[in-house]
Formats: sequence, C-alpha cells, structure tokens
Amino acid sequence: MFNEETWTWLENVFRNTSSDELLLISSGIQVIYDDVIMKERWDLQSRLRLYKLLDKYKIHSLILSGDIHFGQIGERQGLH
Repeated sequence: MFNEETWTWLENVFRNTSSDELLLISSGIQVIYDDVIMKERWDLQSRLRLYKLLDKYKIHSLILSGDIHFGQIGERQGLH
C-alpha cells in the first residue's frame, strides 16, 4: 500500500509515540476487514505490516477507515 519511504516515515512516527498516547489512524480505503466484498481495501501484506508495527511499538490506536459507501467499527486483537 505504501512505498518504503512512507513505511520508514510511519515507523519513525510510531517509534516517537509515547505509550500513553492514543494514535488516530485514518484511511479512505478499507484497512481492517476482509469479510466485506470491497475492491478498494488494503492488501493483506500491508495490513499485517501495519499491525506488526503497532504491536512492535505498543501503540494504542484507533483506526478509522472507509469511504462514503461503507464503514465499520471493530476491534483488532493481538497478532499472537
């Protein structure tokens, strides 16, 4: 979903985010779910890479994703 420069930037943001902060992440393209038939969504590898970075840096986050056609609220459990 991102080029390597953007992934590096994002990891630096996560690295510099305090463990007591809540990071709001938003995307106009579906990030969270595969159970919805949507052509515009993050591919599995990119989504897992994002989740692994969130876990690596223990980021407390809220992910808002979707567009004017579809939206969801859900909870992601750890990748254990």
